[in-house]
Amino acid sequence: MVDKAFPIIDTGVLKGGADISVNGDRIEGTTTPTPPELIVTIQVYLDDGVFFEYETKGVYSARWQVEDIAVHGYHHNDGGCDFEHYPPHRISKIKVKENKDATT
Repeated sequence: MVDKAFPIIDTGVLKGGADISVNGDRIEGTTTPTPPELIVTIQVYLDDGVFFEYETKGVYSARWQVEDIAVHGYHHNDGGCDFEHYPPHRISKIKVKENKDATT
């Protein structure tokens, strides 16, 4: 039995979902506001003073990438044939800066 005081909300759409049901009753035309995606700059500092920076879209993506860099190291490709990998013990700091709204 479902307690009506605490409705269970099911949605198949996470961002701006228009299909929301509360306890099996559909609510048509309801949209949930989504925060704008931010452009975030990630800076990776190495032990020899060199640093790399790049931009990514979204805070959750930045958090995932920072965790991946801290665990597995940093991979760098300058667009040519050279591929460089810096292991985690070479990374001295990872800095994340919020830049601007991606919609502007």
